[in-house]
Amino acid sequence: MERCRYYKGEASNPYDGKDQDKAMLWFYESCWVKEASKAQDEANVYAEYVSDYKHAGLGNFAASDGVPLSLKALLFNRYARGCNSMADAVQPFKEFYTRYYVDTPTDNVNIKQLLSQCRYYKGQDNCPYNDAQRALFWRVERYYVDAYSNEASQYSKLVTDAVRTYLHYGLEGFAASDGVPLPIKALLLNRHFKYAEREDEREVEHFKEFYLKSY
Repeated sequence: MERCRYYKGEASNPYDGKDQDKAMLWFYESCWVKEASKAQDEANVYAEYVSDYKHAGLGNFAASDGVPLSLKALLFNRYARGCNSMADAVQPFKEFYTRYYVDTPTDNVNIKQLLSQCRYYKGQDNCPYNDAQRALFWRVERYYVDAYSNEASQYSKLVTDAVRTYLHYGLEGFAASDGVPLPIKALLLNRHFKYAEREDEREVEHFKEFYLKSY
């Protein structure tokens, strides 16, 4: 349940009559929790849906965001029902998922959990680093924590735009197993483009080299 974004164990749907999409996501997350609680092995939860999800090329999509693969697969399965085919559903599902799971801060967010995902920012008011590179990493991680813990954050739009650009360049699978949240990587790419004063595939490759070497 702690890995859900909308369902928190409530007896009734708190989004009913307020937000249709979130109400739907709450319902499917509640279904996932019930199914996962019955399974002896989480790998067996919605196994058929997971197979379809991977077959659609989504196995590495937003892989480090903390949302279980089987839950993503369930959401994709339900989303694809409104499309002509699973292949047709892939891109719009990515956009839908990004809007509600990547762009949207978690309800009742745990600040400690966000900070645990950071390598440089630990909640300090002032940056402790003197060198420009680590100071940049610290600032980017601070933007991330603030945006995902404060709905009125001044950094929310920056994060949203950065994530969409990151996905536009097909980077959702880049370094997917390193445990770094996708929005942090997206912000680092955003800053890279800013300092390079250009945005193109060549700079994406430079960014990837820089990230793997330095972050």
